[in-house]
Amino acid sequence: MRTFTEFPKNVKCPICNTNKNSETMLIGKVGTEDGNNMQASPIHTDCLDLRLDENRNFIFQVLTDHRFSV
Repeated sequence: MRTFTEFPKNVKCPICNTNKNSETMLIGKVGTEDGNNMQASPIHTDCLDLRLDENRNFIFQVLTDHRFSV
């Protein structure tokens, strides 16, 4: 996937809720498909924690709620 060196100043990453300037990917939004186009959200690459479930052929993001960390 293509990455970008800068994060947009007018939007926040949906994972960390900041717009810090670091490497970024555009991730397509489910339900916004229009032919070969879709809306996307910028996400910092260092916020991603992707996993592959080979049994289901499914890639997913692991979310950690830091509010409950010890």
